[in-house]
Amino acid sequence: MAKIGYARVSSENQNLDLQLESLKDCGKIFTDKQSGKDNERPQLKECLKFLKTGDTLKVWKLSRLGRSTAGLLEILQELRDRKITFESHTEGIDTNSAMGRLIFGILGSIAEFEREIILENQMAGIAAAKASGKKWGGRKPVNLDKLQAIALFIEQGKSVKEACQLIGVNKSVWFRNRHRVINTSNNEGQRKN
Repeated sequence: MAKIGYARVSSENQNLDLQLESLKDCGKIFTDKQSGKDNERPQLKECLKFLKTGDTLKVWKLSRLGRSTAGLLEILQELRDRKITFESHTEGIDTNSAMGRLIFGILGSIAEFEREIILENQMAGIAAAKASGKKWGGRKPVNLDKLQAIALFIEQGKSVKEACQLIGVNKSVWFRNRHRVINTSNNEGQRKN
């Protein structure tokens, strides 16, 4: 049952000394020098791999482990599932205590609240966009008649660029949809046979 430390600063020119001082009771310390928003923190990954059931992960401050409530909660849940205790020096959190478990539960509620607020804001934005007449959804399909007209112009010797300009369709739209004209002509040919 080892005590493992994790320390992080946001950039190379910041100092880890204050954090390392609070982690001096740890047998091993992992450190990262990059933003907490970045989920690809190599030493945090190594630290999480290194931890065994019954170990304790200690940080100087919660924000060193993760910047978002959801990200922090994800890590804490993984630790809990693996029966690894978590301690935060500054906040005095210890998930081995009743108070620590209460804080863990509160963080879970806050993360759920954040997700619901984001979803509500998205729905309000969609409703406002629809109410103001903005189109919602994927690309509108191109009229098959326009595609067939482009194909006809190309058969008559016009370039793809010229044919598309005459019909008022972007070249990329033609190339993305030309299979529809080919499929239609193949189907008509099969019916005639």
